[in-house]
Amino acid sequence: MKPLNKQKIINLVLQELDKKKLELNKSVEDLRKSASESSKSMESWSDSSRTQFNMMAGALNREVATLDSAASFLKNLGGKSGLTAAPGSLVVVKESGKEKSFFLVPEGSGGFTVKVDGIEVLVVALTSPIGDILSDKRIGETVAFNELSFEIVSFE
Repeated sequence: MKPLNKQKIINLVLQELDKKKLELNKSVEDLRKSASESSKSMESWSDSSRTQFNMMAGALNREVATLDSAASFLKNLGGKSGLTAAPGSLVVVKESGKEKSFFLVPEGSGGFTVKVDGIEVLVVALTSPIGDILSDKRIGETVAFNELSFEIVSFE
């Protein structure tokens, strides 16, 4: 597999995070509107509904803040690379002779794939099961995930 352009990956991840933020902000707006409309009713159930709508909107706002934090981290990443896999690392593993690429991101900002130069890169949060297994590993180490065994081939 030819080396992937890490900056392209970062740009695609940032685009995906922006899409998620737009969707979440739209949901927050809808929930706030529902809370406002339920407050016009004089019935006691509307008090409970309003509270629940506002709580859900608050939870979504926290998700938006998490995505903002992850985006800020990625924008300021630069060309840094350490000796072990960490957030911002592009990790290439070999499993059964096939190479797979993972891009590690901060908590709450993974769970999707991006395609760079025809190669699929799985974007995984450091706190996900696979992210946890890959973090702090070095090139040449072998890690086990479920029934699979991965050898870390490279990272940057």
